[in-house]
Amino acid sequence: MACRCLPVDVPRREACIESALANKLAERAARRELQAKAAQKEIAAIEGQLGNSSGALALRGYWLELQGESEAAHTAYQSALEANPSQPDALAGLGRLSQAEAPADAIDFFNRAVAADPEMLPAASAVIRLLREQDQLVEAQTKLDIALI
Repeated sequence: MACRCLPVDVPRREACIESALANKLAERAARRELQAKAAQKEIAAIEGQLGNSSGALALRGYWLELQGESEAAHTAYQSALEANPSQPDALAGLGRLSQAEAPADAIDFFNRAVAADPEMLPAASAVIRLLREQDQLVEAQTKLDIALI
């Protein structure tokens, strides 16, 4: 919706712009809600195929993590690890969730994810970054050398 106010009518023009911005934000929110519902349907279909496998539980955890539901994601990741203690996606998910508050735990989770799946480069990268942030430069360099092999 274009504003049809004269440039000299500043208060009316500002109200028109605010209204247009509010409409745009509402449209974006509606699109995101539709995308989330579509993703939920896809995940439900995948879970139906996979059942209660550790992969399906880790996938649910990831979806919950993306939705900002950290506690529920944590629970799903833990459930995945109960089904398979070396489920790499669940380990990486727990690493992501614990980075800010418990970097040492995050490093452990990421290391376990890489041990379970050496091709999990995002987890390897996260370990290196967290080690560098904690001034553990020698260990970070060692991990980098290993990742580059």
